[in-house]
Amino acid sequence: MKLFDGLSFTYAGVVCQLVGLGWDIMMHRANPHTMASEDILTLSNPSHLLIGLGLVLVGAGTVGQLLRNPVHLRAATIMSSLGCVALVILGATGGGANIPIVGAMMAGGHGDHATSEANLPSGTVLILQNALRDQGTGAALTKLEEMTVSDPTLLSQAHDLVHALGKYSFKHYGDAATAFSNCRETFQSGCYHGVMEAHFEANPRVDPQALSQLCAGRITGGEQPPTLRFQCLHGLGHGLTFHFEHDLVKALAHCDYLLSTWDQGSCYGGAFMENAILFWQQRTGGSGAVHQHVKDHKAFVKVEDPLYPCTVFEERYLHECYQMQTSNVLTMNGYNFPEAFKVCDGASTRWRDTCYHSLGRDVSGYTLRDGAKSVEMCMVGSPAHRAFCFQGAVRNFIHIDWRTDKAMPFCASVPEESKASCFRAIGEELVFIHTDPARRASECAKAEEPFVAACARGAQAG
Repeated sequence: MKLFDGLSFTYAGVVCQLVGLGWDIMMHRANPHTMASEDILTLSNPSHLLIGLGLVLVGAGTVGQLLRNPVHLRAATIMSSLGCVALVILGATGGGANIPIVGAMMAGGHGDHATSEANLPSGTVLILQNALRDQGTGAALTKLEEMTVSDPTLLSQAHDLVHALGKYSFKHYGDAATAFSNCRETFQSGCYHGVMEAHFEANPRVDPQALSQLCAGRITGGEQPPTLRFQCLHGLGHGLTFHFEHDLVKALAHCDYLLSTWDQGSCYGGAFMENAILFWQQRTGGSGAVHQHVKDHKAFVKVEDPLYPCTVFEERYLHECYQMQTSNVLTMNGYNFPEAFKVCDGASTRWRDTCYHSLGRDVSGYTLRDGAKSVEMCMVGSPAHRAFCFQGAVRNFIHIDWRTDKAMPFCASVPEESKASCFRAIGEELVFIHTDPARRASECAKAEEPFVAACARGAQAG
């Protein structure tokens, strides 16, 4: 008499799966964000191991039992099983009418288009997409804010996540204006940028006349703070660069169709940032497999000339080029900040301060906006230019959520000789956030007492 026949194996497998599922449910109830760091079967999770073992046992038991059946029953069983497998494959490849939410987002409109969301944690993306689908973009952004509180490691990918949400928002609402109006400033305004990328994916023909009017009220909707218009224009630069297969020269040329130098510069910044994102993906592979789109296109960088392309572009592009270039430098040198400061020191005299300003932004991002660490890292740079590092850092503090709560203490902690310029930078940012001078003055009143006036001058409120 056999101790285990096919049915015994199947029974044992079902028990293992039920225990594993129960265990997994309890883990997720204890920490609702566990899924953010897991795939469907993460073997480091013991409950998943039980489920996997159960599947193996059920498979073994089923095959054993099948071999004991008459031939005609075996054939019927095999054919029905193959039918189920075919349905799963069809659904996974998008052949069915109802594409899974994750698949719809990763597709990105054109078959060969996907930005860094292909490398984002799938569990997090699914949670956010479900929130957006059920309650709108605002709820999804709030959900991500809550998730970063319980899991701070997500902060390093938060901008990319909201960027991806912006693209999905466009698909959800069906037009750029509605999607844009449902975004907000969360995590450096990436939602707005994603909407603009999705707009170009859905509208592949770029009309220069329409382009010049796109952010002049059509999307941003009449009188708005300058920072909202900036997000549209900056996102335009992202979208154009992506649309033109990362041909940076062509993207910048289309930014030139815009009606003012301020609009053009805002668009240039998005184009140079998109170029930096592509280079980072190509150099590091992101956090997962490199998408074919990333492999097929060349970023405008040269390892032998770390300041390229700023060393070759026309004058009108150089401010925004140097404002982003240190992100490329750090990607090249493995985030060696002392060496990056030396690269900035080697820039032409006119652009060293701008290069240090760019490094300040990168310092702030690298430290996840830790004030003390940011000050320490900026101090590595040359005393002649480090004030601009502090300015770049404090502006990034504000760009995260358009608030000065962390910016004011940061400026109070920098060396005395740099405080006035740091607080003035806060004031300059307030001009773009608040249209009311009284509101700007009220914000500046929170500054360290001797430097309230410096903030107010920057804010044009005193």
